[in-house]
Amino acid sequence: NDNDGSNGTAGCANGANAGGASLTASGSSSVAAADLVLTVSGAVGSQPGLFFQGINSINGGMGNGFGDGLRCAGFNAKRIEVTTSDASGNAITTVPVSGAASAGDVLNYQYWYREVAAGGLCGSSHNLTNALQVVWDA
Repeated sequence: NDNDGSNGTAGCANGANAGGASLTASGSSSVAAADLVLTVSGAVGSQPGLFFQGINSINGGMGNGFGDGLRCAGFNAKRIEVTTSDASGNAITTVPVSGAASAGDVLNYQYWYREVAAGGLCGSSHNLTNALQVVWDA
């Protein structure tokens, strides 16, 4: 889900990147393989962030305003991992599957992160990437 409809598959613009932060996935959606990796690029560098999952795609995937971005993954949201982006605004995590996903589950993933000290482009202290939906299989 594109966070603001203007920049392809990234989140809303942030204080470090007019193109916004992008969340991508690699590996497979196999519960047995448990090898799905989420990667963020274009977030604000050296700032804390949180990978999380939710059961639904908020507002049909269009999201709701939250900080400087749009929260697109929701309902029964669960933390995956708290990280700090590197100096270039990149972060990575492996999705824990055991106990978190079963074959047939449809889960949505997103990354929330701190904006620059001045409050970001819209005056908030946080922003989000685009969201990704994964249909888990055996």
